[in-house]
Amino acid sequence: MTSVLLTGAGGFLGRHVLAALVGRGYLVHAVRREKNGVGDGHGVTWHELDLLDQGAVKTLMEVVRPSGLIHLAWDARHGIYWNSPTNLQWLAASLVLLDDFSRLGGKRAVVAGSCAEYQMGSLDPLDEFTSALIPDSLYGVSKNALRDVMSKWAPDAGISWAWARFFNVFGPHEKANRLVPKVIRTLEQGSVLNFDSGSSLRDFLHVSDAADALVSLFDSAVQGPVNIASGEAFSVRDVVSALAAYLRAEKCVSFDVIPDQVGQPVSVLARIARLRDEVGWHARVGSIDRMRETCDWWRSVDHGSK
Repeated sequence: MTSVLLTGAGGFLGRHVLAALVGRGYLVHAVRREKNGVGDGHGVTWHELDLLDQGAVKTLMEVVRPSGLIHLAWDARHGIYWNSPTNLQWLAASLVLLDDFSRLGGKRAVVAGSCAEYQMGSLDPLDEFTSALIPDSLYGVSKNALRDVMSKWAPDAGISWAWARFFNVFGPHEKANRLVPKVIRTLEQGSVLNFDSGSSLRDFLHVSDAADALVSLFDSAVQGPVNIASGEAFSVRDVVSALAAYLRAEKCVSFDVIPDQVGQPVSVLARIARLRDEVGWHARVGSIDRMRETCDWWRSVDHGSK
């Protein structure tokens, strides 16, 4: 049984990746900063440590010596992480982690990237090899720098590597102030939502599908950057309207009431040819259906039944 070290295992995406890995028979060493309610399970060994502590990381790697690595952990505090100086700390810590992984016999590493690495402004879907990588945030710059270093380092280190570039992921356990849960919970309370035009286009993918896509990428021999997305284009207006219709709260939503946000990209869509054709993965359930499932999950949580 292959052992995999999974960082960020207690987070929004990580808990779903953990389930996907266990479901495929991996022995998982799951890293989280502290206990957070994500329970133990068969095939999972938990490690509580701060990945910014280089000494603790080296000790862990000496003990575990995993053959596989999926690195998700990073500063993801909503509204803070875009230009937080902690991005530099995470960049440095990630390089140490990768070096220790290689030194101790690791073979396959997949690291979480972000669509924030791309230059925004084009209406065309963003492509892993032809779209410009000119990020406009410290977060995007740091992620892109890690990918660039990894691409030069991994071949000589004997590491098979892939870079999972995530777009808009939503679903259970997402931070409540993000778009989808915020709309659901506000409408469930019967409150009014005033929006701008809602014309911005985004690519939404359910978190369990994103996790399955990531583990499929890990299982494959594909190397380099791969967009993890649905390939579907939805305007914010489409998403909000679909959620309101499912919750029978259309009268609570008003568009074109406030000005459009300045500086927001008109379109952030993914080209998913690599994910579909090389990895062999595509979403089997549409994003709108997944949003309805997410409505039901948030209802159950808010009513006290998880």
